[in-house]
Amino acid sequence: PDTLRRQFRRVRGVSPEAIFSAVTNEMAQLFGSPQALVGRFEPDGSAMVVVGVSDGIRGFSIGSRWELEDYMASTGVYRTGRPVRVERSDLEDVSGPMADVLREIGAVSNVGAPIVVEGKQWGFVTVTDVNKRLPADAEQRLEKFAELLGTAIANADSQAELAASRARIVAAGDDARRRIERDLHDGAQQRLLAVTT
Repeated sequence: PDTLRRQFRRVRGVSPEAIFSAVTNEMAQLFGSPQALVGRFEPDGSAMVVVGVSDGIRGFSIGSRWELEDYMASTGVYRTGRPVRVERSDLEDVSGPMADVLREIGAVSNVGAPIVVEGKQWGFVTVTDVNKRLPADAEQRLEKFAELLGTAIANADSQAELAASRARIVAAGDDARRRIERDLHDGAQQRLLAVTT
C-alpha cells in the first residue's frame, strides 16, 4: 500500500484505466499472482464491469461486462460488503461464463474485497492464484488495497466535482458580464436615438 500511495500522488492527468491497471499490477506483485482485476458494480447490482486488469491476466479485458453469478467472489462481495474467498472446489459443480474462464485459467484460489466510496459500495478488487491457495490473510491484505483505492476514487471524484463547479461559476460570470455589456450597449443606443430625433 505505501508504494501504491506514492503512485497515486504521481498520477494527475493519467486515465482511470491506467490507474486501475497500476493498482492491479501492484496487487499481483504483492500476492505473487498475475491474475488481478478491479471491477465496478452496475448500479442495479446485476453485473460488474472490469475497469482495470494486471499485465499478466488471462480471460478478462477492460470494459468487459459480467453478470453476477452466485459462485463469483465479486457477487459475494456485492451481497455482503465484505471480503470473500472462492476456492477451486467451489467451482466444481457450477456453470456459467465466469466459471468457464476460472476453470480455463486453472484458478486455485480467488479472493475479492469491496471498494467503498463515500459510504457506498462502488466495486471490488480481486486476486486469483493459479498455482496455490492464497494465504489465510489474503482477505485482510486485499481489503487494505480496496480501502486505499476507495479513498483515491473519492478524492478524484471530489476534484472532478470541484473543477466542474469552478467551470460553472466562470461560465455564469461570463454570461452575466455579456448580459451587462449588451444591456449597456442597447441602453446607450436607445439614448442616442432619442437625442437625434
